[in-house]
Amino acid sequence: MSRNVAGTVADALMAAAAGGVVVACSGAADPPAACDAIIVEIATLDSNRFATDMFFQGEPIIFEASMTNSSTRRQTLELNGCSEADILVYDPQGRLIIEQSFQAGADSCPVSQTFEAGEVKTFSFGWGQRIDNDTAASPGEYEVAAWSPSDCLFEADDATGSPMQHNLFDQKKFTIE
Repeated sequence: MSRNVAGTVADALMAAAAGGVVVACSGAADPPAACDAIIVEIATLDSNRFATDMFFQGEPIIFEASMTNSSTRRQTLELNGCSEADILVYDPQGRLIIEQSFQAGADSCPVSQTFEAGEVKTFSFGWGQRIDNDTAASPGEYEVAAWSPSDCLFEADDATGSPMQHNLFDQKKFTIE
């Protein structure tokens, strides 16, 4: 049975918010236009930058998050800290093994991120399949999630009790053989 990374990430975001690290929910009745216009997508790439979800043990993996303004107008995303995007990787047992934040590089936080119409911003890093820089990653099904810590809503759906699948959050599975 597969684990729901969205639930894990939502739980982590809520826990961080309670600790004063990130404010993940604005509570606003109408989210800003950027919440609907900006779309986050995560990709797993091989060393030649080809998209794939199957990797051999020890093969380098590139995680790439893209944020796209799908509207025809400039959009501004209000961030809840200094991070523009975060990428989280979970092992087959559901343990968080990598957390990579991409800082906005601003003098003070929180910051705003402006996207021109159709603009795409990408954030990526490579992983040599080492956990804690020592242990080789074992074969199995992993999950990666990308999100933008913004003022957009990220709350549980009251009807289902599951996290809302917002366009500022994306996840996918990949396999190490």
